[in-house]
Amino acid sequence: MLKTIALRHSAPIIHIDVIMEPGTRASSARLIIFTEEQVRSFYFPSLKPSRYKLKLTSTEGLRICKSSIITLHNCNDLLNCENFAAIVNNHGEVAVHSPLNPKKSGKFAVVKTTDIAGISSMQITPYGELLFLKQGGSELQRATISEHSLPWVMPCHGQKWPETSTHTNAAQIV
Repeated sequence: MLKTIALRHSAPIIHIDVIMEPGTRASSARLIIFTEEQVRSFYFPSLKPSRYKLKLTSTEGLRICKSSIITLHNCNDLLNCENFAAIVNNHGEVAVHSPLNPKKSGKFAVVKTTDIAGISSMQITPYGELLFLKQGGSELQRATISEHSLPWVMPCHGQKWPETSTHTNAAQIV
């Protein structure tokens, strides 16, 4: 079975991702398509359009540069997590939107609007980390969207690392 999705505005596609709605069966997956101008959602595998649509260029005058679906954990219960769409725009801001609840959103500035190298080099990890070049292009900067976004909180907590090696001579001549 082959289906074609044609978007009317014909803007370049930045990122495509598939997410599962929590607590539902496998047939309720969504296909999220990020273009330079908007974010569209389709039910998967039927590819019928869902109600989730986010138009950034027409409402705010911004262009999407990078995007990704990230998993953020609840600060009180680390086992409770939710998927969000993280979007980097051409003004150096990162916007976080929930594909399931349009009221859950936030925006914050990461780099200056004039820092073209930082905006174009920015990468978003699946757990909400942002990696980008500082102005000048010689240093890598790291930022996080949430303090509890990483699946490992303290990876070496309680371990003695590096391990000390002890050599004992157990060979005895009798």
